[in-house]
Amino acid sequence: MKTVDTLETKREEIEKIDDGIMQLLVQRAKLSREIGALKRKEGLDIYSTGREEKILTRLLEINGNALPPQSLTAIFREIFSASRALQKPFIVATLGPQASFSYLASRKHFGKSASLLLLPDIRAIFEETQKGKADVGVVPAENSLEGVVNITMDMFSETSLKIMGECYLRVSHHLLSQSHRLEEITHICSHPQAIAQCRNWLTANLPHATIVETESTAKAALIATKEPHYAAIANELAAEVYSLQKLAEAIEDSAQNTTRFFIIGRGKSEATGNDKTSLIIGAPHVPGALHNILEPFAAYQINLTRLESRPTKMRAWEYIFYIDFEGHTDKREVMNCLQTLSQNTSFLKVLGSYPIGEQEL
Repeated sequence: MKTVDTLETKREEIEKIDDGIMQLLVQRAKLSREIGALKRKEGLDIYSTGREEKILTRLLEINGNALPPQSLTAIFREIFSASRALQKPFIVATLGPQASFSYLASRKHFGKSASLLLLPDIRAIFEETQKGKADVGVVPAENSLEGVVNITMDMFSETSLKIMGECYLRVSHHLLSQSHRLEEITHICSHPQAIAQCRNWLTANLPHATIVETESTAKAALIATKEPHYAAIANELAAEVYSLQKLAEAIEDSAQNTTRFFIIGRGKSEATGNDKTSLIIGAPHVPGALHNILEPFAAYQINLTRLESRPTKMRAWEYIFYIDFEGHTDKREVMNCLQTLSQNTSFLKVLGSYPIGEQEL
């Protein structure tokens, strides 16, 4: 058989498979609408982090090596996104304007069928989600180079919102401007963390430029469209959205630059078997306080993944601790650990149990 005939035969086979996929998607859409009606009747949330992550885990096991895991995940995140939209308009509050890293993280996790409510700052994301103006919010939690985003952690003390999930986004920064020449730049604007992540490059290449801090990298790009001698540190999408020149690419000081985002909301994530729990703990200012916090985790063989202290802002030299550990609050050993902890701390707040997010390689 000639190569052209073989190629045509294979294409016909693919078309038949595509027809079968389409029929299955139609069936899935019908079931999604029916599930949405049942959820509304029972007053249940449309979004279920644990349920979606269980599905992805199962599909990745079936997949083997047929498709790259990131490709399969991206395909089904879009299917989930379309299914949610059939059940109810799904609104995600996140940091704007368009093309911020929070915008990219929200699109990556919730797909193109989600409606993004773009807000000016992290406080507004918490407030609008708390009011029910959005189904969930997406906020930056920490960066692999610069550490925790303080305002995000502080807001958990001011609201009743829970962490329902997490996602990771690899970060690459570009220098964007209307100008075509680096020597014409007098001001550099961006989010404080983005500026910090590019400090070495800025010192070496634009040591005399004035640094201007903004609420987001996308806001910086927007400013750069109005000021010819300004440059913004922002991402690839911002260059396209705001029609800016790339004066320099990948100017971050480390290639291993990743930001962790929290998905926040009023609901609870069911256990998946691969979960993480986050806490805020207040410790009395006495000898052995930190030991008393850590001892229950060792006793119940629970693995800590993060421990960080912050001033309480109420009394000098008193601290609260942010703790992440493996496990879900539905598990008996975690329940017992938390009960013991509550006896050794001045206060304890569970921020949420949620599926462990997949980090980009």
